Amino acid sequence: MRGICDCSYEEFESFPAEDVLCYDYKNKDIRSLELKLGGCFTVFIKGKAWMVETRGLLKDEIECVVKHDGTLLINNVSNLKRFHFFGFFNHERKSRYVPRILVTVPENVELDRINIHAGAGNYIFKDTKIVAKELYSELGAGNLELEGIKAQKMKLKCGMGNVKFNGAVEEKLLLDCGMGAVTMQLDGKASDYSYDCKVGLGDFDFNGDIKRGVHTVMASYNSVNGMKCHENYHLL
Repeated sequence: MRGICDCSYEEFESFPAEDVLCYDYKNKDIRSLELKLGGCFTVFIKGKAWMVETRGLLKDEIECVVKHDGTLLINNVSNLKRFHFFGFFNHERKSRYVPRILVTVPENVELDRINIHAGAGNYIFKDTKIVAKELYSELGAGNLELEGIKAQKMKLKCGMGNVKFNGAVEEKLLLDCGMGAVTMQLDGKASDYSYDCKVGLGDFDFNGDIKRGVHTVMASYNSVNGMKCHENYHLL
């Protein structure tokens, strides 16, 4: 069965011209990133400057602004008036478009905070090079892939979706997952990290150490690069 967010690149490029929007910003103006995303396909890639490009969204259906504190807000949750997921039941091709957002992030950018609230879509950070002091993510029933991110502190909450993380966490990670699947690929070996793991009804993969079903693992604390490292993973 074809998912609501599965369409080809040709379909992505075929959106009517009036549905193509572009926003660009100066690198010095962005200090944090806040995402409030509904049912859409969103990809983050590395580049030279901040840029947001959308397909299938009108101006009043997306909010893309820089707040006074330097936070870039991208919000399409509350403004989807004409889009719906029931276009399968009619013959109007335009009603079957899934909104798509492409965000270009400066390579090796340093951010104070990344805040992600995502619903039932696909959200992919594709080989980005981001350094963040804090990363907070709350996912509903979608798919979230975070690649190339280095965070000091990170908190991930996952409902019934899938989360994949590939990067580094320097200090503390809190992970709360309901019935989904979580894959963590942190820099180094699993034995380098200290963590408490509680697995509910989902799957937990930490650097190749896989736990499924109802299982509890507690590991002793280890030192990483001469610095005490304490990662907590809670899957409830």
